[in-house]
Amino acid sequence: MAKSISARAETQQARAKNFAYPYPRLLMEGRLNITGEENTGVKTSNVTFKPNQTYFIRTSHNVHLSVVERHGFIDPTKKKLRELDDNERRLAVINGVAKLTDVRELQQKEQYELFCAFNNLNPRSRQSRRYFREEEWPELLEPRLVWPLIYGLFFTDIKPFKNPVPLEIAPGAVNIVKVVRTKVLKQALNEVGLDWSAMRVQK
Repeated sequence: MAKSISARAETQQARAKNFAYPYPRLLMEGRLNITGEENTGVKTSNVTFKPNQTYFIRTSHNVHLSVVERHGFIDPTKKKLRELDDNERRLAVINGVAKLTDVRELQQKEQYELFCAFNNLNPRSRQSRRYFREEEWPELLEPRLVWPLIYGLFFTDIKPFKNPVPLEIAPGAVNIVKVVRTKVLKQALNEVGLDWSAMRVQK
């Protein structure tokens, strides 16, 4: 009996990739699309992950303020949750789902395109290229520039939720979060044409 209960609980669990704000928002809004293919995007990491898994995309409590400022977003730490309406992105929420299809080191062209995407720069600008190559060191530039990390996490089938789903976890540096099935998450999945079986953890 214990085994059957454990197995049933396991089938009700999924995984969420945890990113600082505003990266989930950028991913869901298509601002990290460097392939040109529809509903795709790339985030970067210093560690690798197993591909071919569909993840919930969660915004953590952390905020990358320079990226927030470069995109003209509101710093979410300055507004209390009760002051936000349903259309505003918040911290500690699941923003949508995406399938991680590839994890690999980025090519230089991809690094540059993500550098521009993170910093809201024009990739065709000569100035952007000089910043990327550090020919003109922007150490006094505010907000500070952000460079991509080593590995590219290539996502496809990105599906934003109509409304973010709150998900609190214990504080700490966590890359992947276990997610238990709830009625609210099931409904959010149904609204984007998925069911819980799509989120099943691949062994």
